[in-house]
Amino acid sequence: MNNYDTIEPIRGLLAQVVAGHTLGQLLLVAGLLLLAYLLKRWGARMVNQLVFKAFDATGAQGDEQRRNRDEFVQMLSVPMQALSMAMVFYLCFTLLNIPQTVRVFEKELRVHHYIAMLMQLLLIVRLIRLLLGLTTFLGVYWTRRAEGGLIRLDKQMIPFTVDGIKILLVIFGVLLAAGGVFDADVTALIGGLGIGGLAVALAAQESLANLLGSFTIFLDKPFQVGDSVEFSGVSGTIEKVGFRSTRIRTLDKTLLTVPNKNLVGAPLNNMSEGNQKRARFQLTLCAATTADALKAIVGEIRVALLEHPKIESGAQVHFFDYSDKGYVVQVNYLVNTASHEVYCGVREEVNFRIYDIIRQNGSALAMDSSANA
Repeated sequence: MNNYDTIEPIRGLLAQVVAGHTLGQLLLVAGLLLLAYLLKRWGARMVNQLVFKAFDATGAQGDEQRRNRDEFVQMLSVPMQALSMAMVFYLCFTLLNIPQTVRVFEKELRVHHYIAMLMQLLLIVRLIRLLLGLTTFLGVYWTRRAEGGLIRLDKQMIPFTVDGIKILLVIFGVLLAAGGVFDADVTALIGGLGIGGLAVALAAQESLANLLGSFTIFLDKPFQVGDSVEFSGVSGTIEKVGFRSTRIRTLDKTLLTVPNKNLVGAPLNNMSEGNQKRARFQLTLCAATTADALKAIVGEIRVALLEHPKIESGAQVHFFDYSDKGYVVQVNYLVNTASHEVYCGVREEVNFRIYDIIRQNGSALAMDSSANA
């Protein structure tokens, strides 16, 4: 028996028609789907690693590069798998003999046309999703390099730019689907959007005000991401500046979302811009305090403030006033720090030192002592 006698029956079997398709077509489609399903995870990982190599040609080295690569592969694994499966589905669709029309209830349905539109729409959605994931990774990547001092880049600009790119990608996907899938006149659609934009602007004045506020924050830079601010009686750290709002992590670790128009239209104290914090308070010593003890207490507190490494020179300690309960001593000094935590630590140290000085000189605080931050 020669090879021809062996192959000919196989050809005949593959040429048999089943539901309008040859058995060979069905087996090929089934094999492609099975192969794509089995290799989708491995294939997506390999493609992502190749893309990362091209992208990070001038990036970090060593452990940081491996961490970035693993994060890149992990973040884009699912979108890449989804895109690859959508491409395989579209390829299988082209290999099958899908009828152009099907008669249903005396009406001709363009089955082939509708399925082709669905496949193309699926490809566009998967592609945009992959690009959105890539944009998210770029935001994380450049933020990390900016924080490490490896590049000179405004950290506040990164999330703002990332959000802008995502919006543009979504608009691009919508226009691509409208023009490529639904055969719409994209030029006329853009023109219509321009005319209808006025009506949308009137209906969305609040959102536009917040958008303009975000541009004001970005250009004027009253604060940066990571700055400690005080706004409307709330203190916290700026976490993110978006197109509509700014997120502030409060001292209670809650997340406060403030519309951008409110931030640019109201007084805001950027505590990170100052490198000093003031402490001002009064002590009322009991009426039994002698003149010598009062002089010693004032002098020793002044020396203690002068010798503290975190306190600015020129601290003021004075016998300030009389009270019906005793003698009022006013303390006023500056702590050389922008950190609220460091400021509280220095103030605590000073308070303990003042407590010891008062006790060592045989005096005590009167019941009406007051303190003002």
